[in-house]
Amino acid sequence: MSLTIPQLLLVFAVGLVFSAIFSMVEAAVISQDRHRLEHLAMSGKRSAQIMQTMLGGIDRLLAAILLFNNIANVLCATTATVIVTRLSGGGETAAFVASLGVAFLILVVSEISPKVIGVRHAQTISLVCAVPLHFLLAVFHPVIVVANFFARGILLLAGVRHANVLNTAMNTRELHSAVRASRAQAAQDSQHGKHYKMVEQALHLGNIPVEKIMTPRRHIKGINLQNGDNDAYDAILSADYAKLLIYESNPDNAAGFVDTIQALKIATRQGRVTAADLRRIVVKPLFMPAAANAVQQLQNMRTQNSRAALVVDGAGRVTGMVTLANFAAAIIGGSTAPPTPTTEGDFILPGDFSLLQLSELLPDIQLPDTSATNLNGLIMEVLGDIPDTSVCVEIAGMRFEIIETGNKSVRRARLLKPAH
Repeated sequence: MSLTIPQLLLVFAVGLVFSAIFSMVEAAVISQDRHRLEHLAMSGKRSAQIMQTMLGGIDRLLAAILLFNNIANVLCATTATVIVTRLSGGGETAAFVASLGVAFLILVVSEISPKVIGVRHAQTISLVCAVPLHFLLAVFHPVIVVANFFARGILLLAGVRHANVLNTAMNTRELHSAVRASRAQAAQDSQHGKHYKMVEQALHLGNIPVEKIMTPRRHIKGINLQNGDNDAYDAILSADYAKLLIYESNPDNAAGFVDTIQALKIATRQGRVTAADLRRIVVKPLFMPAAANAVQQLQNMRTQNSRAALVVDGAGRVTGMVTLANFAAAIIGGSTAPPTPTTEGDFILPGDFSLLQLSELLPDIQLPDTSATNLNGLIMEVLGDIPDTSVCVEIAGMRFEIIETGNKSVRRARLLKPAH
């Protein structure tokens, strides 16, 4: 019993719809965000867990989708040929023209349009289709296995090594770019913008040496044991750090760190604290090279159960001190002074003005890739030297005039307007 023309048209329409559905699912499965899917799966969403399991065998999943997609396409082409043959009385020209028309119709209705929808709504579509796809994989498992067997054979002949699991791991640079893009999209949300900013700074921490975040030697507050017991007692009472450096004559002869709270207990109990008391509770310092990676040194401090360390240069001279607070400030952000606008429309920036603050001040400027964290480091990295005052330097389309230097660094710079 042959089908009537209306019945054949219905079959053609059904085939076209199914082809469009499987094309849309294919695009959604391929283009979905794997990291967001993993988050949903870890959150307990059942459809996300099923989809993640199926993506572990991506070749089987694609084989199932393409199997039904091609069946629907062949059904459309065959039905259209039968309809045209009947209407034209078996004319070959009419059948050829009909094939071209059906191919164009499938391209527009069942390929381009549904795949655009699949890409734009990838996460939603893939989760909705997770259970039906899992069912089809189970029912048609033998057919899919056979198809994959021949597909793998062709890949081997072509010299393509089969990889069943897709590698979705991101390196640090890719993570940094992803966070920066997310931060730009969430710019209107000040709360989430701050979160992205901290994540971006934490990632940046792995690219800078420890000397970029340390407290410089001139700012180290410690106790010189050669100054006598009275100075030691006064230093303990006025201390605003949890760890104080103890040294003989100068920080290069450091004895170590003392816990301020422990020293205060001794001072409260005895009414004073002596150099001998401090020597009994001193903890030998941890030393780290100034050029060492900041994240690696943070891990070293955790391994050594140390909350403070001394930073030394190549000659073994102490150049600074670093504590866990320094790492926290590098991630959260320190108390950098804000930019000062001038009557001419320029900005006076302090040398420790962070580059993240600079990117917020000038959102349309793309800063260069750099290991520097603040304006002083960026200028010195570009020039390769400590500039003199009144020197003007152009960086990424921005012009800076150095207006104050000191202690081997740029203290203040003027950010000039483009007209200047």
